Amino acid sequence: MQKLIPNVLNEDDIKEILSLDEQYKSTCNHGPWLPQLSKVLDAVEEVLEVDYQNAYWNIERQGKGHGWHYDGCNKELEPNHMAWCNYSAVLLLSPPDSFKGGEFQYTDKENTEDNPVTLKDELYGSLFLYSSGADNDPLWHRATAHTEGERWMFLMFLKGKEKE
Repeated sequence: MQKLIPNVLNEDDIKEILSLDEQYKSTCNHGPWLPQLSKVLDAVEEVLEVDYQNAYWNIERQGKGHGWHYDGCNKELEPNHMAWCNYSAVLLLSPPDSFKGGEFQYTDKENTEDNPVTLKDELYGSLFLYSSGADNDPLWHRATAHTEGERWMFLMFLKGKEKE
């Protein structure tokens, strides 16, 4: 499953999240609860029934990116330390023109690692929700390194099931 949910957060929402102290941007589920985070959860809950006891969110900036991987399992589809995770989501918090690189890329039936689907501009304020985990047709994906500017991402790792 892959679903882009557009315009979950507006620019004011994003500014409020990015105004958090640095310590809250790099930790999971810690720090003040913001109404803007409720908007993200509401968007997820339109698509999934979520078990929040097995979920976490993180606001991060990784200049080096993340290599090709699955969430919730390794390349051989064997469960890993996040085996409980069967859905993941990303939302770009930095304006796409404020950094270079930093694209979210994934493969599908038509697109390989040599020619991946690339998302950047469309992730700004919008949530990309996708399947993860060994038993849920996980999405093979990566984040390319960014070389200039700051790239902040909101990441979620969830256990849930799709609503009918």
